[in-house]
Amino acid sequence: MQSFGIISLDNESEKNYIDGIAKFAHKYDFQLYRFTPDDIELENEKITGFKFNSKTSIWEEKTFTIPTILYDRTFYRDEIEAKKYSRILNPLKASSKFHFLGYGLPNKLKMYEMLKHNERIRPYLPYSKQVNDAGFVIDYLSNHQKILLKPVFGSQGRGIFVIQKQGHLYDIQTVKSQSLIIKTFTEKRLNQWLQMLIANYPYLLQPYLSLKDEKEHPFDIRILLQKNETGKWSVRGKAIRVGQKNSILSNLAAGGIPKTFDSWFKKQTAEKKVFIQESINEIINTVPTLLETIFHPLFEIGIDIGVDQKGAVWILETNSKPGRNVFLTLQPEITETFFRAPLAYGKYIISSPKKGMVNDEQVLSN
Repeated sequence: MQSFGIISLDNESEKNYIDGIAKFAHKYDFQLYRFTPDDIELENEKITGFKFNSKTSIWEEKTFTIPTILYDRTFYRDEIEAKKYSRILNPLKASSKFHFLGYGLPNKLKMYEMLKHNERIRPYLPYSKQVNDAGFVIDYLSNHQKILLKPVFGSQGRGIFVIQKQGHLYDIQTVKSQSLIIKTFTEKRLNQWLQMLIANYPYLLQPYLSLKDEKEHPFDIRILLQKNETGKWSVRGKAIRVGQKNSILSNLAAGGIPKTFDSWFKKQTAEKKVFIQESINEIINTVPTLLETIFHPLFEIGIDIGVDQKGAVWILETNSKPGRNVFLTLQPEITETFFRAPLAYGKYIISSPKKGMVNDEQVLSN
């Protein structure tokens, strides 16, 4: 029986998902473990974590050797946390003893800088630039009126701001606890606020894209791709996330609601349908292979796609540790598929171990 370990930052993270995987592990001849990076002793390759007892369906605290197959489900809140745990996980990613289902992706800015060189993908990428000083933002606003500031590290819409120039004043919008917060600053106050913001966290600037539906609700398309039991990329689901009216975010954590892709797509004009479908096909047929060519092997990818009010299609974000809630809410019948998928791909890696290894000593940090 092979060993399969799931890594998360705490042992309650994604509990339902990991418990679901555990219930099917024995069917794939895996002994399942879960643990945190802090539980790992690199010197003797031992871990004190939890072992799943398939007979009792109980997690038992045990000390064990580092599992052969590793599934990284750590979500870092900032660069400091990413660097801290990368020092623990990177030696495992660089070792031929262990096989990760996926080796992660770099931050948003590095992703943009690498992907923009691909001619097929470049048209779908919003311009992105790291904010190094407040003056750059203010100068950009003088020509573009409205921008988006997004943390280089981060997820679930946390720390996102929309800034709009209104004459000599500036409106700043953000979402906290699912509520839209708006503040108005003078240029001097905006300068001070921006300097404080970028002093604590790296941010990137993007042009504001009007990604709203006919009812003025922000929305985006979430596509989940995973490798199947033969190592081929497969689309597991497509869904629409619709935010609250006049909000700036559509993700579920900010109060958005899921809708089926088909219910939205059928409302589009025939011409728009063709353009959107061709664009999505090009994105999902290009991005996974491109990312693995530039970076390292992956198991799953979440791609968030925006369609602006002019019909243009944009890649908003690409995530190597995607969530599943939007799909489970709309299609609960695929729950078992999600539980089995990591195990099925893990079996494929064992049969073709080179498919789950990196070739470089330098591995990704998040």
